[in-house]
This record gives sequence, C-alpha cells and structure tokens, in this order.
Amino acid sequence: MTAADPSTVSLLTNPEVLEVDQHSVNNRVVFSTGELSVWMSKPDHRSAYYDVSYFAGFNTSSNPVSLRYDLGQKYWLRDLWEHKNAGKAKVIDVMLPPHACVLYRVWR
Repeated sequence: MTAADPSTVSLLTNPEVLEVDQHSVNNRVVFSTGELSVWMSKPDHRSAYYDVSYFAGFNTSSNPVSLRYDLGQKYWLRDLWEHKNAGKAKVIDVMLPPHACVLYRVWR
C-alpha cells in the first residue's frame, strides 16, 4: 500500500465498495459466460432504502463486452465506483472495457 498510486488507494479505500465487500449477504452469481459474469447480493442490515440490492458485472475477457441486464422494473441506480447516482432504469446497459467491472446499489 505504501507504494500504491493515488488512484489505486482510492479504489481500495472506497467506503461504498467496502460496504458491499464487508456487509453483504446472499452473494450469488446470477449468470456467467466465458467473458461476462453478473453477481448480486443484499445488505446485511436494515437499509433506509426499500428493496436494496447490489449488482456487479465483470468483463473477464481481453475484449470489450456489452452487458445488458433487465431488472424487470425500474430501479434507482448508484454507481459505487464513481460515487454518483445513475438515475432510474429498468435495464442496465453498459459497454465494459477489457477486464473492467461495474458496481451498483439498486433500489426502488
């Protein structure tokens, strides 16, 4: 850690991501292909939000991959890497660069 650049330190100390890592339950793979995996979990405590989940999409390939996942209804999304609300959506539709991932808090 002492030799890590500021970008790496910010990733490793991101409080929203640490919350998912240290305080989530029912962690499960929703689906996985040779190049794409989708994972979901729930907070381990009562949340201030109704029906909260965490959603992660991982590109495990060396090529860009399109991730399109239908949530079934509209949910609020918060990008936990960027610390930004991403609006309300029924479908998560992103292009993931090689070896990239997205991580959202999803709630109604």
